[in-house]
Amino acid sequence: MSEETSIATFGAGNKLAALINNPEAAAKAVENARQAAVLAGAKAGSGGLAILKVDQATGKWSMNREEVPDDTLFAIDPLSLSRGMLCWKGGQPIEEVMRPVLEGLPPEVDQTKNSPFKNNGMEGWSDAVAFKVVTIGSGIEGRFTSTSGGGHGMFKDLLDKVTDKIVGGDGFAIPIVKLASESYFSKNYSKDIVNPVVNIAGWSDVKGTIVMNDAGGAIEGSLA
Repeated sequence: MSEETSIATFGAGNKLAALINNPEAAAKAVENARQAAVLAGAKAGSGGLAILKVDQATGKWSMNREEVPDDTLFAIDPLSLSRGMLCWKGGQPIEEVMRPVLEGLPPEVDQTKNSPFKNNGMEGWSDAVAFKVVTIGSGIEGRFTSTSGGGHGMFKDLLDKVTDKIVGGDGFAIPIVKLASESYFSKNYSKDIVNPVVNIAGWSDVKGTIVMNDAGGAIEGSLA
């Protein structure tokens, strides 16, 4: 996205606003979100978005291989919170089937597709999660995808908080976050494993009004 990107572009057609203003629809959306497992959708890749990931060696985040400063604020598009499956082959992701959790359950994935796979635990289909972000100020849009246990855990916590905000109905359901990481020593792999961490610093409505957790007032249009 260009620097004209604003948070109002999240939820095309004010789909998120409609959910927030319709308790019955919101309840259904939350139920769909918590039941979603194997989802279907687009081909592998970030769709032209910057690739957002955490480095397993340093614990630092990057977008398209450029390190993200620790104080960078991101808005996460709640309608992009997706689950599905990612297919790995030859050390590369070759296809993904994803769908936003608020859109319900898609057909199941045929896990024989793209076979044969090497029997090394590194190829085949894996459960995946994903979401889109935009940087506050610069308006750079990116996408995070993960098949790791840590990525799934972080995603679940984020999804629970977003759906709680939707049900709460105050109109502020777009999380404003800072990215971090944590590590632990894995006996199975005999090395440190880095997990992604998303710290929610505030919330925004679809008009771009942001209320930070540590501030009493709103920040008008800070993503314009």
